[in-house]
Amino acid sequence: MSSSEVRYDPWAAEFQTELWDVYRTMRDEHPVYRAPGGEFFALTRFADVWAAAADHETFSSRVAEANDLLPQLIYLDPPRQVALRKLVSGVFTPRRVAAMEDSIRFDARSGTFSMRSPRTTVASFNMIMLQLFPVWSSPE
Repeated sequence: MSSSEVRYDPWAAEFQTELWDVYRTMRDEHPVYRAPGGEFFALTRFADVWAAAADHETFSSRVAEANDLLPQLIYLDPPRQVALRKLVSGVFTPRRVAAMEDSIRFDARSGTFSMRSPRTTVASFNMIMLQLFPVWSSPE
């Protein structure tokens, strides 16, 4: 794959067969990839991702599709992310996670988490989260 051919579209079926080449090209030739149309940027080098994750003043985790979802840590910036993290931290104790191990292993082995369909994987993960949080209340 040459640099002129780089196309980062993780939702495309062909991406799954070319992902190693795509990521290698992005890392080597486009460490800060800008999507056509400029709707997002993707950082591909560890040091850059690490620095960006620690600098919420410059870089935001907010994405357009988050507007249609319940609050999720990955799509929030401080101070909202900090409030939500405090809310959920008590649920993800080693003891609580260990208690869910059999259910998670069953889902993984039964094909509930299908890598062929990222949306199915997200839906399955959300079902596990609903087991943890049967009643959702906003931290606001």
